[in-house]
Amino acid sequence: MGTSAPGRYARIITLLFTAVIAVTYAFGVYLFPLLLPDMKNVLDFGYAEAGSIAGLRQIAFLLTAMLSGAATVRFGAGTVILMSVVVCGLALSSLAMSPNLWAMAVLLIVLNACAASAWIPMVSLITKVVDYRHQGKSVGLIASGTNFGLCLNGLMVPVLMSAWGWRSVWLTTGSFTVLLAFLLWATLARASLLDGPPKKKREEPRARNWREVAAPRYLFVYSLSFLGGLAGVASANYMSAYIRTDLHLSISIAGQIWLLMGIAGATAGIAFGAIGDKLGLRAALLGATALLGVSAVLVAIGKTEVILLIAGACFGGSFFPIFGLLPTYVGKTSEPALTAIICSAVECALGLGGAVGSFLGGLAPHAFGSFRPVYLAAAIIAALMIGLIFMLPGEREATYPNALAGA
Repeated sequence: MGTSAPGRYARIITLLFTAVIAVTYAFGVYLFPLLLPDMKNVLDFGYAEAGSIAGLRQIAFLLTAMLSGAATVRFGAGTVILMSVVVCGLALSSLAMSPNLWAMAVLLIVLNACAASAWIPMVSLITKVVDYRHQGKSVGLIASGTNFGLCLNGLMVPVLMSAWGWRSVWLTTGSFTVLLAFLLWATLARASLLDGPPKKKREEPRARNWREVAAPRYLFVYSLSFLGGLAGVASANYMSAYIRTDLHLSISIAGQIWLLMGIAGATAGIAFGAIGDKLGLRAALLGATALLGVSAVLVAIGKTEVILLIAGACFGGSFFPIFGLLPTYVGKTSEPALTAIICSAVECALGLGGAVGSFLGGLAPHAFGSFRPVYLAAAIIAALMIGLIFMLPGEREATYPNALAGA
């Protein structure tokens, strides 16, 4: 099998995409929950407003996911990813100067949109750049970018917060993201991945193949993505609030939990990707989802720092790998021309589940006096997901005939 021009840059592109996911998700999506207790005191808002903003962010994620597949077909995956990183860097930097709740909310919503528009085109591009046999490991590493970013959050936030406050955190992450955008532009341009879709050889999905988008195996994938968002996004959004408000622990402990969450997730993302390539993606999904259930139970019953640290490790090793395994399944089983469209639907389901979970989770303190019910519900949802995974066809059973052409 010959190596194309983009193929020669497979390793550096994989590493850069890992960094892109780190900034768009760990900084753009998950940094706010860590800073939430301090920002709400300065900007004068409550957890009900925070829950509404979290829900709106997920809706923005959903809407952007719906459009990203079409945008990828129209402008090319490389261009969409690059523009997402540029806007993300500007929004992160602008949050450092946020004067009130409304300005903050708009910027946070933009950041969620950037996360969706950066991730979805990657799966389509990776299937063209990375050999089929290694796509699980590659996408697993890229999805682990969130965890590498969470490690940075856990190390960086306590230091910057104690020295200069929460505004310095946004300025630092924004500056780093702008630098990454420049490096990404240089690499994608050199690899000829910013030229947009080819004009003459552009592959349009045949009308009959649009039925693939609603094929039974993908209905299972959409359901798993929705349930994963429902349980996982809410769990992540209210983790720091639960630790600091309900359990009255310090930001240092919250930072350690997020750091451990990131370390565990980075390791697990690569490990589950390798398991997916070796034993099949169903086996990897079962392991990751079981860990999600364990983490939810531990958070719900745990009151000591040790149990919460273990719970954080289990969560990091579960939710974020699931985030990469589902699109990998799509990439390995769908017609190439439909990969971006189906991945858009998967991310829409994730965004919808996250929006519902965030809205309901924000009401938990008023309804129950605690965030604990969020984690009890997450454990039940994880059990339901395991049942669905057993019904999911293996990727070799479902693979589109052309998918293995380059293997």
